[in-house]
Order: sequence, then C-alpha cells, then structure tokens
Amino acid sequence: ELVTVQLSPIPVHPHASKSVMTGRRPGSSQKKLSLNNHKDATRFKTQCSITSTEGTYEDWPGMVEALNVQIREMTEKHGPNHAKTLTVINELASVYREVSMSREALALYQEVYVGCQRSLGDSHPYTLASLSNLGTCLFECNQLDEARPLLEETLNKQSMLRGEKHLETLQTAHSLALLLEEQGLLEQAEPLYVRAYEGQKSQLGSTSPVVMQTAVNLAGLKQARGLLDEAEALDREAMQGCRELLGTCNEQTLQSGNCLARLLHEQGMLQESEELMLEVLEGRMRLLGESDPATLTTLNNLGGLYFTWGRWAEAEPHFFAALEGRRAVLGRQDPATLQSANNLAALFQARGRLDKAEPLYRESLAGRRNVLGDMHPDTLTSCSNLASLLHTLNQLEEAEKLMNEALNGRRLLLGNMHKDTLTSINNLAGLMRTRGKHEEAEDLYEEALRGRKDLLGSAHMDTLMTANNYGLCLMNRGLLGRAEEMF
Repeated sequence: ELVTVQLSPIPVHPHASKSVMTGRRPGSSQKKLSLNNHKDATRFKTQCSITSTEGTYEDWPGMVEALNVQIREMTEKHGPNHAKTLTVINELASVYREVSMSREALALYQEVYVGCQRSLGDSHPYTLASLSNLGTCLFECNQLDEARPLLEETLNKQSMLRGEKHLETLQTAHSLALLLEEQGLLEQAEPLYVRAYEGQKSQLGSTSPVVMQTAVNLAGLKQARGLLDEAEALDREAMQGCRELLGTCNEQTLQSGNCLARLLHEQGMLQESEELMLEVLEGRMRLLGESDPATLTTLNNLGGLYFTWGRWAEAEPHFFAALEGRRAVLGRQDPATLQSANNLAALFQARGRLDKAEPLYRESLAGRRNVLGDMHPDTLTSCSNLASLLHTLNQLEEAEKLMNEALNGRRLLLGNMHKDTLTSINNLAGLMRTRGKHEEAEDLYEEALRGRKDLLGSAHMDTLMTANNYGLCLMNRGLLGRAEEMF
C-alpha cells in the first residue's frame, strides 16, 4: 500500500547580505515541495545590485576579473583586513555564489569573516553579517552540521546586539529555520519561521517580496506537518501578492504558484492543481529554459499529479525528463535527483515493472542515507517505499527490517499521529499478516485505523483501506463477527 511519490517544493533560501557593509539581502531562494516533504533548489532574485558593479550575472567572468582588480587595488591601498577590501572580497564571493560556484564562494566568505574578526571584533554588525554569509553558504554546500552552529551563533548575537525584531535578526531566523527543516527538525523550525514571518510582515507589509518568500516557506513547513488549511491560506496570500506586485511571468510568482499547486494536489484538488502547474511549467520554460532546476521541479510535480490521478502514461515522460535533467544539471547524488529516482521507481512499481523499480529505489535510498542521513524524512520515505516493493517480491525479511526502520524513525521524528507514520503502521501490519503473524498485524491495524479515523475521517480512502485490511486480518483469525464490522 501507499508508495510515496514526492513532489518538489522549494524553500526560499534567504541569502545573507550580498554586501557585508550595507547588510543588503537579495533574498535568493529555494522553496520546498514534496508530497510528504518538500524540497528543490530554485533561485529567484530580488532587485539588488552589487556595490560598484553594474550589469547582470550573464557577464560573470568579466565581473570576476573586475572585482579581482579591485581587490588588488584595495589591498595595496588599505591592507587585506580593511572594511573596503573585505567588502569587495564579499562581492566576489556573491558572484561565485550566484553562478553556483559555491566552493569558491565558501573560501572567500571564510576570508571575509576572519578579516572582520581581526579588524572589527566578534560582535560588530559586519562580522555578524559575514558569519551569516558563511553559514548560509555552508548550508548551500549541504554541510548542514557545520552551518548550523554558525547560524545559531549569529542569531543569538544579533538578537542581543541588534534586537530580536531587527530585520537582519529576522532574516537569520529564517535561514536557520530552513536549515532545521532540511535536517527534518520541523518542530524546532516552526517557531523560527513564525518569528521571521510575523516580524517581517509588521515592518515591511504583507506584499514585500521578503515577506512573501517567508510566507511560502512557512506554508511548506505547515504542509509537511499536515496543517493543510493553514498552509493553503499562506500560499494563496503569497501567490496573490506576487501576481499583484511582480506580474504573472516573474520567477517568484511562478515559484509561489508551484507551491500552491503542490498543496492543492495533496488536498485532492487535482483539476485546479493541474491548471496551475501547467501555467507554471509554461512560464518557467519561457523564462528559465528547459534545463533549469525550477523547470525540472515543475516537471517532477506534474508527473506526481498525474501519478495520483492514475494517468500513469502521462506521468512517466514527466518523471523521466525530470530524472534525466536533474542527473545532468545537479548530479546523481543531489537530493532532488534522488527524489526523482524515487518517483520514477514508484511509477514503475505501480505499472508492474518491478525489475525497473528496484534499482531506482535502492539508488534513492543509498544516496539519501549518504547525503541526508538515516533519520531524514526523505530517507525514511525511501526505506518505506523499497520495503513495499520487497514485500511484493516476497523478500519478506529485508522488507520487515526496512519497514521497522521507517516506522521507528517516523514515530520519533513526526509523532504517532502523522499521516506518514500511520502509513508505516498500516504497511507493517500488512507484512505481518503476510508472514502469518496475525496478532501483531491486528494490533498494528487497530492503531492505524484509529489514527486515520481521527486524522482523516471515517470516509477517507486511506481509512477505508485500513478498515478493509483489518477486516481481512480478523477473518484470517476466524473472528468473523468483528471482521464484518470492518466491511
């Protein structure tokens, strides 16, 4: 039962200041999407120039050359740790960051931070801005354990020195919330998102691009926690604001549309979701091109919608194009690529092509263990999905081990009443029944049915499926009277 196809949301990674000296933040982004998680890595940029530099990032080699000349001149005139020298080095790091040369950017941000410490001290606003930049860049390089203490230190010092409601403090709270969510720590991330959203909204107004980015990310978190009505209100508010402020063919508007479409999908509003996804896909292809990560995200999400709808022949080319594109653009170990491998495997399983599904599931699980860790929600999804396939293939011992891993992880991470936890309980019950362990299966079915009734209602498809399975289990035990009540 219930293989999880993951859609791609996108957090909005609020970049730390492009200029250490002015504290300007361009609000780049990633908004997350995923059927039971959410994630992708698309960027949109707000209007923000780099100090003393004109033009766009299309001419980034020329910008790099010009900035290197400036750095040499500033170093000769003022020294390597002067604020003016460090500002230009920071600008060069920002250029590398915008063209996805994160390793080069990371080395420069480290240089700026050390220079600010030496010349200005640990608590100067410029030092804190440079620490935030370094932490955010580590985050983008998937070095989450290294990034987290830097962002926590920045937030604590900014709260004390600049105030809890200062815009830079709120931006750091937003960045840290994104990181915690990426680590699967949803309960710790939510109050930071709320703090950033409410503080930014009170100072900048609800139609500020910064506020709309935070709203979209908070909506993604609420969706991941199953709070769909709250998520929908935030997503609709953000999309309406983007359309009014930025127009319909704007990267941020398209992102907010992508997020709302993914939420509508999860709510079962498939027709409205499809219309919005097709609009987003057309806009992204025109604005960004076929190979941009954002376009590939929409292809993945549209495939997921058709999968849910049972339109499998339409889902397959979308999933396949998303997987091939992500492998080419992002690499085989990128979380988005591993998500696409999971999704195409789920489709193959649904269509009975089990020999094609298994290697993709194993690729997704191995990659997620390596990149995200064993306890990440996406890794647990891969455990659950591969276990479901192995159950079908009658490889019951490995299936049981993986199902228990998924269930134990979800109980710990998401709680006993989360929909994914209830899916794991139902699936493990089915495996126990197959193995003839009917008493264990009965206890698990009873827990899954009670939870699904409370969470989803008695008439929901998943609740009815569990009731039917529970009834069959009771029949196997000869408890015909109790079984009849389930049907």
